[in-house]
Amino acid sequence: MQLPIGFTLEWLRQQLGEQHQVPVIDVATQEAQPHMSLGQWVSYMCSAKRSSQPLLNVLSLTLAGTAAEQQVSAPAMVHQLDLATQVLPASSSSKQQQQQQPQQSQG
Repeated sequence: MQLPIGFTLEWLRQQLGEQHQVPVIDVATQEAQPHMSLGQWVSYMCSAKRSSQPLLNVLSLTLAGTAAEQQVSAPAMVHQLDLATQVLPASSSSKQQQQQQPQQSQG
């Protein structure tokens, strides 16, 4: 896993922007909640009153297409277990090579 030095929720908010939308779930009920802005999420996480509020979790946070994309990477094990990475070709030339291979008939 690769994280930049000084990685914090505030750093993340600065990289993605205050209004970046994140999908949120209530942990106790497992029900989806309305999306929150990243600014609202960081405020929630840093709130001293958080223990009296419902426990919320961000379902996913993509960094693709953001300033943070090149600075953060998942652990190597995630890439090794990622079905899309393992099954889908890495480039269009790989697709062409697969298409040129003879198809086995099912019988």
